[in-house]
Amino acid sequence: MGPAWYEREVHVPADWAGKRIFLTLERCHWPSTIYIGKKEAGRQAYISLPHKYDLTAFLTHGQIPSLMLCV
Repeated sequence: MGPAWYEREVHVPADWAGKRIFLTLERCHWPSTIYIGKKEAGRQAYISLPHKYDLTAFLTHGQIPSLMLCV
């Protein structure tokens, strides 16, 4: 038992400019935290609801940032 960390680079296509970007985690029975690069992009602790993150303000179109998830 303890936190699980996941990390990967994500490509944000340039043609997504003007669109909102969300990450949804279903059935997360533990708190979750999202990091874009080294900056925290959100934290949620719902037990029975999906964790939904709006990442639009943290992602730059046409770049490949690192996304880290801690559950």
